[in-house]
Amino acid sequence: MNTRTSVLTKYLLFPYRQPDKSALSHYLQNKTILITGASYGTGEAVAERLADYQVRLIKLSG
Repeated sequence: MNTRTSVLTKYLLFPYRQPDKSALSHYLQNKTILITGASYGTGEAVAERLADYQVRLIKLSG
């Protein structure tokens, strides 16, 4: 796992451990992210967190 991936993983899996938001923002800039199950639960929580960054979200719900 590279450094960029580990920062993102720590942020999403351990929200009480806040990483350097500027590094995360730089990594996520101009990215497109596909989230499945975005209407509830974990998918919804991830979508809400990523909405704060300059990313394009594609949310799937079923």
